[in-house]
Amino acid sequence: MVFDQDGVLTELTDESVLKEGVRETFESHGVADPNPVHVDELTEPIGEITVEIVSELCADYDLDPRTLWTERQRTLAELQRIEIRDGRKQLYGDVEHLHRSDLKMGIVSNNQQATVEFVTEWFDLEDRFDTYYGVDPALTDLKNRKPDPHYLERAQRDLESTDPLYVGDSSTDIAAAHEAGIDVALLRRDEDYDSVRRNEHATHRIASIREIGDLIE
Repeated sequence: MVFDQDGVLTELTDESVLKEGVRETFESHGVADPNPVHVDELTEPIGEITVEIVSELCADYDLDPRTLWTERQRTLAELQRIEIRDGRKQLYGDVEHLHRSDLKMGIVSNNQQATVEFVTEWFDLEDRFDTYYGVDPALTDLKNRKPDPHYLERAQRDLESTDPLYVGDSSTDIAAAHEAGIDVALLRRDEDYDSVRRNEHATHRIASIREIGDLIE
């Protein structure tokens, strides 16, 4: 099994924290009052940011998109570490059920690699997950974020699995699993599936990690 991180294993980071990180990134590059639209564009966490968007945005401020993006990733990773240490970004309680399984498991997230690594260390998950991927800080790695299946396919190879199940909570996760040719379980903890477009079909729909055992028996 392979899991998304935010919304599946851990609570989502408050959007205000992510926006603050983006504003700090602009300030570190001499832009004290960035366009709020640009802040929103650089805050989008689930795969809609592209290299082209970052490059066009930076052209308005005469900034190097590569250095701005790398700083954005570093800043957001640091702010999320603070959120985790201070207890505002928690592990979901049902994650404990994963310790009862002897299946090989991995994580594939659109969050920063540094954030994924910190989550596994802070919550003592290193022994539970055999492989885990976030996104590298380089601008060029944007193309590998979900819905691209790049990291999902890498995790599948790491786990030496021919038939993995990917557990995610968004349309982006469903699309990445479809591109990788694997089954996907859509986890919606509030059981509100309407926010995910109906024409993007998940193999399974669940409301808790506790239900995964029934899918693999």
